[in-house]
Amino acid sequence: MAVQTTRSRLGDVLVDAGVISREQLGLALAEQAAWGGRLGQVLLNLGLLDEQTLASGIARQLGLRLVDLERLKLPDGVSQFLPLAVAERFGIMPLGRREQPRRLLLACFDPTMTEAISEAQRSSGMQVEVYIATSSSIERAIRRVYYGEAAPAAVPGSGAFTITRNTRDPSEGGTIAEDVVERVAELEREVEKLKQLVEALIRPRPR
Repeated sequence: MAVQTTRSRLGDVLVDAGVISREQLGLALAEQAAWGGRLGQVLLNLGLLDEQTLASGIARQLGLRLVDLERLKLPDGVSQFLPLAVAERFGIMPLGRREQPRRLLLACFDPTMTEAISEAQRSSGMQVEVYIATSSSIERAIRRVYYGEAAPAAVPGSGAFTITRNTRDPSEGGTIAEDVVERVAELEREVEKLKQLVEALIRPRPR
């Protein structure tokens, strides 16, 4: 679907979609006024809804298509359609282009953010066809496509689990079990030191 100019604000869209109540929107807007940030992220931080529900509500209410960037195979060279600075600044991700008529296919989280759409059109030199995706999936897609990072690792224990910066490298030697035992022992030593310190502080002093 081609992007259309709209004056709808994200909060109104979500209320109309029945995703949040008007009272919840008021709470989120007050939080946003106090601390800043994007409304969608504020709603997530407050635990008023999850990311998938938020994206689905936006897509349903605006009649836009929801895409799963974790499963969608992006064409080679898709990063050339949109500068990295624009993608990161607005949290948007190019999906490809359509030749007839010539349009940029664009995933975004908040299509009411008209500045992002306008900048995508200006940077690409194409009209924009908007799709909805979750904010975190867009961020991961940017890391994969623009930075060449591997797909996110699966949960430990699954067949797809791989080594990442946050997991142990087997070349370091030892095992995960040994590492855990060592850490527990270290924590026990620290606890014992704290107990001795507390006892020394509360022990009656001789007169």
